[in-house]
Amino acid sequence: MSFDISSVRTRFFELRINEQLFEIEPPTKKMLSAIAEAQKSNDFDQLVEDLAVVLSKNKQNHTFTAKSLENFTIDQIGMLIKAYFGWVREVQTDPNL
Repeated sequence: MSFDISSVRTRFFELRINEQLFEIEPPTKKMLSAIAEAQKSNDFDQLVEDLAVVLSKNKQNHTFTAKSLENFTIDQIGMLIKAYFGWVREVQTDPNL
């Protein structure tokens, strides 16, 4: 018996910014760990850098940078992270995988 990892269906987090839809890929374990570490250490600049990397993994091939996220308020960034991690939890606990 064998398993082809490429056969796993990728699900996407939908993010709308100014009427443009971005379909964000799920994070790698490495990226989840980096974001968790930045949150734990209260390193907001690193958190925004990590968030830009996560958001840049999208079907639209749009590159986000920390600079491109500068105009987001702290509330918007916090709610975006909360929504994204809520989606990640849903994906992890989906019994239909």
